[in-house]
Amino acid sequence: MTVWVAGAGVLFTGGIVVHPVPYVFGAWPRPWIPVLRALETMPVKALVPGHGPVFADLSYTRQVRELLEAAESRMDSLLRLGKTQAKRSGFSPSMTSARAS
Repeated sequence: MTVWVAGAGVLFTGGIVVHPVPYVFGAWPRPWIPVLRALETMPVKALVPGHGPVFADLSYTRQVRELLEAAESRMDSLLRLGKTQAKRSGFSPSMTSARAS
């Protein structure tokens, strides 16, 4: 849930924006992208994330959206190549062995 205090220009984002990294563990963040894009159109003077410092602009929100878009694009590319879930997540035995060496 987000809360917009229009008269003050303050946006409380709740869990969709947290700092220092997006909290996507166990979540399905694909639908967050259009929500973040919509938040970027708001004339904020202060953005209060679910966790982290108060921001004076939307630059961090934009960074989070761009990160999620890049991850979505990469996953879509891997799906088109027929990669399995294990291979996409980077936890296949062959990839684990390669990392250890």
